[in-house]
Amino acid sequence: MKNWLKENWFRLLILIIATIFVAGFMFINYREYQLKRLRAQQDTLEWFGDNFRNSFSKYIGEREIKNFQKLNRDTFNNPL
Repeated sequence: MKNWLKENWFRLLILIIATIFVAGFMFINYREYQLKRLRAQQDTLEWFGDNFRNSFSKYIGEREIKNFQKLNRDTFNNPL
């Protein structure tokens, strides 16, 4: 074992350095992948939210929504 270590210490050192380098590279790429996936998920949720809000306001109409808000405000101010 000692003879093998004396003969191959440099190869072992290069192998350890390469392993650390590859592990760091993989970790950095995985973090970037997670951030991209999170951004895509947020964009998708925002798109669905905007799409639902737009279709809802088109379906009911802006006037009806404002009338409902006014009715709600009047009921809250004058409950009787």
